[in-house]
Amino acid sequence: SFRTTGFQNNGIDVGNTDYFQFILSAASGYVLSLTGIDGSFVGTTSYSASPGVSQQWAYSLDGSTFTLIDTAQSRIGNGTTSFDFSGVSALQNVDASADVTLRFYASGQTSTGGWGFSSAGLDVNGTLAPTAVPEPSVLALLSIGGLAVLRMVRRQKA
Repeated sequence: SFRTTGFQNNGIDVGNTDYFQFILSAASGYVLSLTGIDGSFVGTTSYSASPGVSQQWAYSLDGSTFTLIDTAQSRIGNGTTSFDFSGVSALQNVDASADVTLRFYASGQTSTGGWGFSSAGLDVNGTLAPTAVPEPSVLALLSIGGLAVLRMVRRQKA
């Protein structure tokens, strides 16, 4: 788990200096698509008192210019919140040359609230896909009655 008493009650803004951040990237030959994050949150009762903690993610593809994702979600008390990234086109099919920096912002009901991720942590949802689909094999291995037979398959290019 990781949490802080540094989150303020000054609203959500990419100019705020209180956030959690991590960076994701695809390996060479792959593209990364992010569909969302499920986070298990825990904090002080006073920080998450009604009307709750406003929580929101932002992303950057250059590490300095951040864009908020969707709208802030509110959470009263500890528990799990799901965030949907599937509609963010910039987070789909990101190739290995770019890093995706994700920042989590929170704003609660006290100026020094304890808030963050419980030991259940967070799940980043998405896919890694190869950038190129390999051509079908031109050799086929057949097994006939326990005897392995290697057969050449002839293809014609269109």
